[in-house]
Amino acid sequence: MSQGVESQYQVLADIKKLDERIFRLQISINNIPVELSKHEKVLGEKRVVFEEAKAIYDKHTKRLREAEQELKIFEDKIKKAEDKLMEVKTNDAYAAANAEISNQKGEKSKLEDEMLKLMADLDKETEKFKQSQDQFKSEEAVFNEHKQKLDAENETLQEQLNSLKQEKNGVAEKLETAAATLYSRVSSRVAGPPVVEVSQGMCTGCRIKIRPQLYNEILGFTGVKQCPSCGKILIPAPPKAAMDPVSGMPTNGA
Repeated sequence: MSQGVESQYQVLADIKKLDERIFRLQISINNIPVELSKHEKVLGEKRVVFEEAKAIYDKHTKRLREAEQELKIFEDKIKKAEDKLMEVKTNDAYAAANAEISNQKGEKSKLEDEMLKLMADLDKETEKFKQSQDQFKSEEAVFNEHKQKLDAENETLQEQLNSLKQEKNGVAEKLETAAATLYSRVSSRVAGPPVVEVSQGMCTGCRIKIRPQLYNEILGFTGVKQCPSCGKILIPAPPKAAMDPVSGMPTNGA
């Protein structure tokens, strides 16, 4: 019984090492979208500034084009009014034509003043627009570079993860039915690697002291046990190698 349990402990110890590597890999994989989102946030902020500057630039450009069309209309009206002035026969008609010309020229003058201001504002907004566009494109290039690196990193980590899972599946086939069932159940219920060591009477998973009787049962290889606190499978910690006082290296036990 004890030899069988001891061999199961060794299998569980091998699975534990693989699970820990899998767990670390999974954390790294999970961190990739988090890291990417940071760059997306910065890019999004630059995009907002760029789009706002573009909207203002487009608004000024549109208004200037509208003003240019309005100016042409005023010029056409003034020309028609001046042509009409040559055809009038009475003083009243002449005065009315002059008043119309004066009114149209006044509106034209106001529009020309507005256009001068529009052109000055457009120069400023064009500079802001180009600056924000350059900053956005620069940040977009940085983002694409980071995304490319993170995508490549994710692909590599996924390959490593799949390889480790396949390796673990091969090792797990050595578990007896009861131990395999327990491992599967615990894996679905706990966070992190489901197998932990018990060292000096303490579960290294939750740092809680276990009952001395349970600790002795584990050390005596009486069966595969769980921590009463965190529910993880407990295996005995390997004995620490004796250290040579002179070299500081582990001794070979001879």
